[in-house]
Amino acid sequence: MPGKMPVYLCNVVDAVRLPFFNKPQAEVVMYTTLFCGYCVRARRLLDQKKVKYREIGVDNNRELWQEMEQRSARRTVPQIFIDGHPVGGFTELNALEQSGELDRLLYPQNAGVSHEEN
Repeated sequence: MPGKMPVYLCNVVDAVRLPFFNKPQAEVVMYTTLFCGYCVRARRLLDQKKVKYREIGVDNNRELWQEMEQRSARRTVPQIFIDGHPVGGFTELNALEQSGELDRLLYPQNAGVSHEEN
């Protein structure tokens, strides 16, 4: 309708946070196996944060396992990469989350701005 202002269905807090979450997220790749408790925990943490990630299952795949070892210089799963940089496993991922550094890695264009502040 001409002359009418559009109505957006969000509250003020959502409107303030939307610019942060509309920014592109860093690429996340995680090498995993099916029966790995730390893999489950890493998935849960990323899923809770609504992080998009590509999971590469290395079960019974020697080539993919060797690729993971070459990229990470480690022999355990999970191995997590953010924008091609090795993060480590769940323990390191969780430490980044606890320190607030994970958001900076996931959203580098917002360096210095946490999603709680934006």
